[in-house]
Amino acid sequence: MNWALPLCLLLALPALHAEQYCFGFLNAFPNRADLPKDQLDQIQSAHLAHMTKMALQGHLLAAGPIPTPGGPRGIVIYRCQSIDQAVAWTSQDPAVVNKRLLIDMHLWNAPAGLGEPLSTALKSDPAAKYTMVQLPLIILRKTPKAAAGIPESALKSHFDFYTRLNAQGKVRIAGPFIDSPSIVGVFVLSAMTLDEAKTLMAADPLVAAGYATLEPHMWFVTGESIPKPPTAAP
Repeated sequence: MNWALPLCLLLALPALHAEQYCFGFLNAFPNRADLPKDQLDQIQSAHLAHMTKMALQGHLLAAGPIPTPGGPRGIVIYRCQSIDQAVAWTSQDPAVVNKRLLIDMHLWNAPAGLGEPLSTALKSDPAAKYTMVQLPLIILRKTPKAAAGIPESALKSHFDFYTRLNAQGKVRIAGPFIDSPSIVGVFVLSAMTLDEAKTLMAADPLVAAGYATLEPHMWFVTGESIPKPPTAAP
């Protein structure tokens, strides 16, 4: 049973509109070379300049580092026509060119509005101010049990769980990967501790039933680029 498509449709329902994005994990390049600090600083400055360029061109909607050890080093999310297009943009990143980072790109279905209101502000004023926030980002990884298929009843329970969290203002944005053999999807939660996020997401029916496991991270991202939950003040 190909259950990625029904999950995609379920998670799109709470939004009036849904959009397909390119969601990329920036992983540490394997066995990357030890470089002098001044060279690393130059690469980092060029990396940030590249991301600013992508944002000003309207391609990069949200991005930021992940300080949680043992996982991705950062996240980039593009408005894209294809994975190949997003990979081509990321391949120009000096941190990728200099073999500091390696991209792992996926198609992600999530509510429309990602990147706003920051994208609109940057179009009129490239120096527009924004605020960095720290949000829990939970990757739901498939277990071997999921390979045999997920019952529709479990998918409905998962959808109902998401709907409750969304109504409570505990989710900033969430959606499924539609091309990954190993990842169900990603939840970006409202501000809370990582322990609180893990406890909250452990109640997800897909996790409780053994179809998915949690990979929790903290993500530094511009608060203006991640949609506010329905119950949050404007």
